[in-house]
Amino acid sequence: MKLGFFSTEYFRKHPGMAESDRELCKELARIGYHVRAVAEDRSVPRGEVRVDWDGPVKVWRYHLGRFHPLSLRKYADKVMKGIFGSPRLASLAGIYRRFLHESADLDLLQVEAPFPEGTLAAIIARRARKPFIVSSRGWESTDFSWARQMAIQWTLRRATGVRPNAMNMARLVVERFGVDPGRVRVIRTNLSREAYPPPGADLHTFRQESRAAVRARTGLSHRFLLMAAARFVPSKGLEHFVAALRILQDRDIPVGVVLCGNGILREQLKAQVAELDLTKHVVLEGSVPHAEMRIFLGASDLLVIPALLDWTPRAAVEAAVVGTPSVLTTAVGCASWMQEAGAGRVVPPADAEALADVITGWLGDARVWADASRKAVTWAEGFQVERVAMEMSQFHRDIVAEYRRTH
Repeated sequence: MKLGFFSTEYFRKHPGMAESDRELCKELARIGYHVRAVAEDRSVPRGEVRVDWDGPVKVWRYHLGRFHPLSLRKYADKVMKGIFGSPRLASLAGIYRRFLHESADLDLLQVEAPFPEGTLAAIIARRARKPFIVSSRGWESTDFSWARQMAIQWTLRRATGVRPNAMNMARLVVERFGVDPGRVRVIRTNLSREAYPPPGADLHTFRQESRAAVRARTGLSHRFLLMAAARFVPSKGLEHFVAALRILQDRDIPVGVVLCGNGILREQLKAQVAELDLTKHVVLEGSVPHAEMRIFLGASDLLVIPALLDWTPRAAVEAAVVGTPSVLTTAVGCASWMQEAGAGRVVPPADAEALADVITGWLGDARVWADASRKAVTWAEGFQVERVAMEMSQFHRDIVAEYRRTH
């Protein structure tokens, strides 16, 4: 199989995402694929395209140039930005067209975002008569402009296959964007290997050592340690978690909380913590490097995801890897998966009382918690890059076979 892989994250710094895309491409190459990835790399001089190798993966690295008054393409970029709200579309289309022209032997294209990369790849793929798959990771739910929403819908409907990473994302692309359910297949996003304990490490020992390290770093000495890892933005519902902690303290449950992340609500959360007299029980840790996140997750008794809307939070899966169950709201895409697997419990969103009740019940029964911890590790095995690559490979073969049959 010769695959063109258009990645939005291959060289970016979003925690865990770049590593996941790179490791997936390399795993596909290991099982026999010829993978050619296309991704923006800002270490490349502006306006240049470099073709080299990242292990077994041939990579087209580009960095789009600045505006130039003598370039018609740059004026086209300005016009399209005014319509779609996304810059450099014309310049990016030129790079994609060149890539496909020089990669005419590809069997299939896979694009990791419906817009703008997916829309441009869809146009080029149709002209080149290539099947293409679009991954849907969740941001399509954002209230974009009418023009951008139409572009996303056009892309998803014309994709040969659509790959959401969660069940509620699959419902969204079918119900909101009108995608044929027969072309949709849910395939999880693989975890990067740095989310796992060090090779050969005993999980129990790793959790004990992580607990000691986090207690020393945060100063929290409570019997129980809870954690949230999210951007401090309204959709994450973190204020309801803080409110639930006040209820837990009123019940005399010795719980400390670490909030890992940053965002526009940081000062608001800090003020809420002070107002509820929780300063001794809550640490706002700030952004934690991805390579260190497994230590915080391994140190915690529970990961709490009080989101008002989310898809498959990477932290939930990474917590499961190190044996930490999650409490999630029904607005989280993987909530039903985790509950069915016994790796998580689900509460309504924006309900601090229900959140406190579930946490109280779980922390009050060590045997139930231990069982959930074991089931969490088992559930997380489905996110290993080897498994995801095999599921993806089967989807690729089905798409290519169907495309050849009908074309």
